[in-house]
Amino acid sequence: MKVLHISTTIEWRGGDKQLLTTYEVLKNFKDIQHVVLCPKHSVLSEKCKSIGIEYFTASRKSKFSLSFLKEIIKITRQEEIDVIHVHDSIALSLSSLAIKFLPDVSLIYSRKRNNRIKNNYFKRVKYNNSRISNILCVSQAVKDVLVLRFLMILKKQKSFMMELM
Repeated sequence: MKVLHISTTIEWRGGDKQLLTTYEVLKNFKDIQHVVLCPKHSVLSEKCKSIGIEYFTASRKSKFSLSFLKEIIKITRQEEIDVIHVHDSIALSLSSLAIKFLPDVSLIYSRKRNNRIKNNYFKRVKYNNSRISNILCVSQAVKDVLVLRFLMILKKQKSFMMELM
C-alpha cells in the first residue's frame, strides 16, 4: 500500500507534526510506503529533506491553488497511490476535488480542531464526501463537533469510520 500524505501549510503546525508522527509510527511496516506532498519552501519540506522522507512540493499561491490540485492528481497517478491521507482542512478541500479524477484511491482525513463547522453548501459537500473512508479525530471533542454537524449523512455511508487517534 502506498500513502500520499498531504499538508498545505507553509509554517509548522499541528497537522505537520502529526504527519511526521504517523510516518515514524508506520515506517517500519514494509508493506506501507509513504510519500509527502507539501508547499514549496514550507517547514515540512525542509524537515522531510533532513529526515530523508520521500516528498514532493507544489506551488500554493492561494487557498484553492489549481497548481497544487494538479500536483495531487499527477503524483497520485505517477506514484500509484492507494490512499490519500490529508492533514489539514485546505488539503481536504483540494483532495476532495482531486479524488473525482482518481477512482481507485481512498481518502482519509485527520482532524485536530474542535471549532464549529459552518453549515454551508461547500462544507456539506466537503465533509460528506462519500470517498472519505475514515476521519481520524485527535479527541472526543473533535469527534463530537463532526458528529453533531453530520450525523444523519454519516449514518448513510455504510463503510465510513470515525475514530479517535
